[in-house]
Amino acid sequence: MTLFGITGSARSGTTILRNSLMEDSQIFCFNEAGLFNWTDVITLHDKIATHPDNRNKKFDGATLRLLYHEKKLTKSQLVDEIIKHVRQYNYQVEWIGDKYPDNMLYKMPDIAYQYEGFKFIVMIRDGRDVLASSLRRYKRTVEKSEGIAPFMSSGYFCKEAQLWELNMSTFLRNVALLDNDNILILRHEDVVSDLKTTADRITKFLRLKKRLDIHCFDKYQKLHIGEWMKDYPNMENYLSSRFKNYLRLFGYK
Repeated sequence: MTLFGITGSARSGTTILRNSLMEDSQIFCFNEAGLFNWTDVITLHDKIATHPDNRNKKFDGATLRLLYHEKKLTKSQLVDEIIKHVRQYNYQVEWIGDKYPDNMLYKMPDIAYQYEGFKFIVMIRDGRDVLASSLRRYKRTVEKSEGIAPFMSSGYFCKEAQLWELNMSTFLRNVALLDNDNILILRHEDVVSDLKTTADRITKFLRLKKRLDIHCFDKYQKLHIGEWMKDYPNMENYLSSRFKNYLRLFGYK
């Protein structure tokens, strides 16, 4: 049984990738359970024990809760029990992972040290689309409560832009510390535009016995890229030079 994580900045496509991989019988991936990046065993237990079944894959949180109360488990022991539990209910599963944007990105070296051979799938997305997605979500929330929309000069915009910059710098620093054979970088835009190549790359990276079915990625067919230009065409006027440098570094014009 081998372990992996999906991470990247929030709003970068980690959720849809996780949901797509869950369509394959060889993979079980939790959704922000904190399986590898939480240090508090109580918090980890609570998040895991209440985790719902995932599509056709079974996970009995009630059984795990009972097991937890019967034994005094350390963090590593609890993770081992969770892995055994998943395997018991899903005999075809070869890889067990967790999707966690932002937080896991910062803890990559610690996770790699604790779990030998751990694989990271890191989602990168055009920072302008990340901001546009965050602003749309913020706008829906604020408009319901206050009846106003966010502007480029708002504190929220600046905070989200700085967070994306920090995530990119943190990722680059961590890549320099880790074995690159255990890191797969996927640009969200490349996934959307070429599902076959994406399926092949993930199959090879995880050394799956069976090639990922391209139909696992059907949800991507409804996605569009570069939507920031439609919703926030003046955004670039408010971006820092550091932000623009990271865009160029990851191949965005």
